[in-house]
Amino acid sequence: MVDLLAKMADANAFVFACPEYNYSIAPALKNMIDWASKVADNRIFDGKAMAIMGSGGGMGRSRAQHHLRQVCVDLNLHPLNKPEVFARSYGGAFNAEGDLLDEKIKSTIKQQMKALIDWSRRLRI
Repeated sequence: MVDLLAKMADANAFVFACPEYNYSIAPALKNMIDWASKVADNRIFDGKAMAIMGSGGGMGRSRAQHHLRQVCVDLNLHPLNKPEVFARSYGGAFNAEGDLLDEKIKSTIKQQMKALIDWSRRLRI
């Protein structure tokens, strides 16, 4: 765990994959964030860029992403606003093995990663 936290502290930005559970983020994701935020002399998240993407049914992924943005306030994480990545878990976006098939979503993810790099650089100036 200590090695993982050290690597996280060295990161310039983060990408959170955010499924929805009962109108919120997954318990495991919240637990990881809570533990990482309690590290002494915490600089893991402070002032860093982050992007959020998610997959789910209906509006679930958007509610979870919105809740994660609220959690970021206390951590001083700076979420990227656009582009947003929402993928439906059903309807042909993924194959049976979980591989993403939808070319539009793939393109949006590429755009988001490029925007995250730019956002991270802007925050470090």
